[in-house]
Amino acid sequence: MEIVFDFDGVLCEYNGWRGHNIIGEPIAEMIDLVKKLHERGHTLKLSTTRLNPYPFGDERPDQDVLLGNAEHYIRVWLKKQGIEECFCEITGYKPYGDYYIDDKALRYAPLEKDHVHGGLLGHEIYDILLKEELE
Repeated sequence: MEIVFDFDGVLCEYNGWRGHNIIGEPIAEMIDLVKKLHERGHTLKLSTTRLNPYPFGDERPDQDVLLGNAEHYIRVWLKKQGIEECFCEITGYKPYGDYYIDDKALRYAPLEKDHVHGGLLGHEIYDILLKEELE
């Protein structure tokens, strides 16, 4: 199985953007999950906007990303947690995966009866987003 992990807010605590070299504390249960999935032979990938050269729609690309500094900081952090070798791919884009683990995702599930996966239906996603917008 191929599983794609987000970085900030999933593997490490995230309290807003403060720079490529500032990475939050590890989330222990997720670090353990990565290790267990890797040990069981699953293909793990890491997808993070930290490696997207235009993360905020800026006109000019992020030089830390282009020069490899951003990836270096991530790899050092992963190595410190003992999970760098668990990921076959580290990218700033959305790679293929059977499952995605992301702190900001909402899962859509079609209304067809043979597609019931426990996700959210379109109107539920709309209700959640609308409620958040009104608060």
